[in-house]
Amino acid sequence: MAHETRLNRKRRRDGRQHSAAGRRQHLAADESAMDGAGWVAAPLAFSRGEKLMPWVVGVIAFLCYIGTMTPGMQMGDGTELATAAAVLGVPHPTGYPLYMLLTKLWLVLTVGGEVIQRTTLLNCVLMAAAAGLTSVIIKDLLRVVWRAEISKPLLWMAGLMGLLTAVLRFHWDNAVVTEVYALQFLLTLIFVRIVQRMDLAGGPSRRALLSLSVVFALAMAHHRLSVTLIVPYFAAWLWSWRREKSGSGVPPLNVSQAAAEHQHPFSPMRIKTVLIAAAILLSGAALYLYIPLRAAQHPPINWGNATTWTAFYNHVRGTEYLDRGLLKPGLGQQFSGDSARQFISLQTRQILGDLAGQIVATKEQLVPGPPGSQKVFVVSDSGKLLGALLLLLACWGYVRIARRGGAVTSMVIVLIAAQNLLVLYVYNIADIRDYYLFPFWAVVVGASLIAPPIQHGRRRLRYDASLYIIAGLMIQAGLSNRERCNRSSDISAELLSATILPESAEVMPPGSILITDDDAETFTTWYRQIVRRERRDVLNFAGNFVYMPWYKAFFTDQQIGEYQIALAEGVARSADEYTQQLRAAVIDKNAAVHPVFTSINDPAVLAALTRVYSVEPVDAVEVINHSLFDESTTTVLYRIKPKAPAAQ
Repeated sequence: MAHETRLNRKRRRDGRQHSAAGRRQHLAADESAMDGAGWVAAPLAFSRGEKLMPWVVGVIAFLCYIGTMTPGMQMGDGTELATAAAVLGVPHPTGYPLYMLLTKLWLVLTVGGEVIQRTTLLNCVLMAAAAGLTSVIIKDLLRVVWRAEISKPLLWMAGLMGLLTAVLRFHWDNAVVTEVYALQFLLTLIFVRIVQRMDLAGGPSRRALLSLSVVFALAMAHHRLSVTLIVPYFAAWLWSWRREKSGSGVPPLNVSQAAAEHQHPFSPMRIKTVLIAAAILLSGAALYLYIPLRAAQHPPINWGNATTWTAFYNHVRGTEYLDRGLLKPGLGQQFSGDSARQFISLQTRQILGDLAGQIVATKEQLVPGPPGSQKVFVVSDSGKLLGALLLLLACWGYVRIARRGGAVTSMVIVLIAAQNLLVLYVYNIADIRDYYLFPFWAVVVGASLIAPPIQHGRRRLRYDASLYIIAGLMIQAGLSNRERCNRSSDISAELLSATILPESAEVMPPGSILITDDDAETFTTWYRQIVRRERRDVLNFAGNFVYMPWYKAFFTDQQIGEYQIALAEGVARSADEYTQQLRAAVIDKNAAVHPVFTSINDPAVLAALTRVYSVEPVDAVEVINHSLFDESTTTVLYRIKPKAPAAQ
């Protein structure tokens, strides 16, 4: 028995040596594939470790997210998005048709729990899938950079990098709330992965181009940030045409493929591929028909009321945001040369500080923008140098992979990230730090590519130093960001809504009018009235929509007649003008008939109202808005009454 055991051990040892020799021969064949175009990685059979790695990474990321997700309503756009998905409505521009349909399907398939809890759970799943996919992308990037076969150290490195990107601050933040950016991030990573597969194969195939078309079409049907994929997408088609024309690339696998390699650009096969891709793109664009079709059905959430071509175009284009944000100063203001330079300087400081803040907690400071700016910047001078160092390391990493045969993958990642960052410099609104997701992912991934190859041997500790460094960074980021991104006890939105829309009919009688002016106040009121079906006996009037003609679609004909609602014709240029618009729209005609309340806390507007009405505080609450700058604010609910006649 002992002799048989020794014999079995010898056979296993001989088998491992034979397998190692085969892998070395495979690696030698890979090295011989180097030419002027770079290194082409030969395909390897997937090992069990390769198959399991992305699933393990995804599950670990999901467990991190689900334990820290927001338990209910949220202060940001998530509450509105959850409400719109529940009723298949049309949310704020650009409408996000893919996200609405996907989220509604998710709500149908999942059972139990509140609507917004399930929509937040979907974000956990999407970001966890992105972490798993990251580990696959990193695996093949390291394989090209190290020119190495798949090994346990390489898989460990890729898995740890996937987890590191999962626990970055803004990625974790987006995983634990309901938002559109997790899906956008995942689609962008899928796009990059397909390009990477093309790069590894030596050029695009017909199947790869069609797969890229599907992802591009879905991304464009989701978020306008997908315009950053346009140049890489059409560059892939140009790459395919030049490769076929020159006959370069990986040797064809069969005779039919060999014939297709050198075919004329207008051959039937080529035309068929282009037509199929065009049909895919049109199918993706057709998803936007969801907006006018649902708008025509008058759902409770019907932003833009896109029942006409002009309204549909303005909604998809996001006209109301572009006119106020994209390269536009604040109302009645303009950018000067000095203020523009100050704007760029503050934006750069914020980017570098936030980049460092993804891994370590940095000291942040709110800084108002220059004259003409609508932004408030969060700068961190303590993290600026660390952010600059990470950026330089990332540049080094992408140069390294480009020189070793991954030039196309490197260029596509850098191009998409650079366009995302450019948007931050031209989009003049309060805060869009969610646009950091892909650029910061690209920086962290690029910085990891400078790590030397990990090898086994007697001096294992020396060779595995980079693995220990990545593990340390992952643990540091995880511990730091768990505290900062933990929303499991965040009930700020619930407290806010309970204050401005109280359950007690004694505090707010049936038939009352509640005038809100802030997204958090309006969106939570929508959710409670439409999804939870609470306090439907109160009319909510969102004052910030008073000048938007489509807002009438949010009211029934009965409500418009009973409360005599009339919207303004233009944007108010001052607090006094805005107060006049609110009075004409809903206050003056109802103050003597219906109880009127407001959560507007602007001192100038309240002062203007006080000149005509009695404005009395009813209740107040102090909350923290984690969706913006984590600032503590106090919201007061006021009762607006006609003034008592003066004593004679």
